Amino acid sequence: MHANYNILRKKRFILIVSAIPIILIIGVASLFKFGGYYIVNECERETFIHEIKYSPQLPERFYEIYNKIYPRSLEINSWKYLVNHELRIVKDAKCPCREAVYYGWYPYYYGMDINMIISTIEDNVTQKQCLNYYANKSDFHSGFTGLHDASECYFNKKIVDLNDNEFIELIVRMENAIFYNKKPELLAIRINQILTELNK
Repeated sequence: MHANYNILRKKRFILIVSAIPIILIIGVASLFKFGGYYIVNECERETFIHEIKYSPQLPERFYEIYNKIYPRSLEINSWKYLVNHELRIVKDAKCPCREAVYYGWYPYYYGMDINMIISTIEDNVTQKQCLNYYANKSDFHSGFTGLHDASECYFNKKIVDLNDNEFIELIVRMENAIFYNKKPELLAIRINQILTELNK
């Protein structure tokens, strides 16, 4: 009888010890998933989500080219992006929702806080909507902001009238506008590299 009681105690102890890591993992995952709801107050959060949802849309061809240059960027969420980025599973992946949150809230929030906010934002908007916001907030450091203005300034065209080369140029400039404004020869090289890849 005493032996059976000891065996039962050992089993309970093992069960409790085994459950602790699982509870911790669930707790940490929940914190990352829902922490953003507590970091940013509801009014600020809803205003930001509304702004993302109603940012001017871009031509469908722009999304297609963007998703080819940055594979699966309009399909994966920020956590998958981090895994892909760290493990180099998908080369040159981007996460538009990360870009949108950085444009909207950095440096007011940073570190793990901003990762939790990104997860919260992704509960409410799509990567394509985030790309609309991010693209329309991008500073081209030539006295104008956003792709619609950039299209008019660089090409004297509305964005719906751009060809593939021009879409690629805007996407490349979004990567690092200051650098490519100073190095137009490198901009041309980068555009040609992308065209070569897309035409394979």
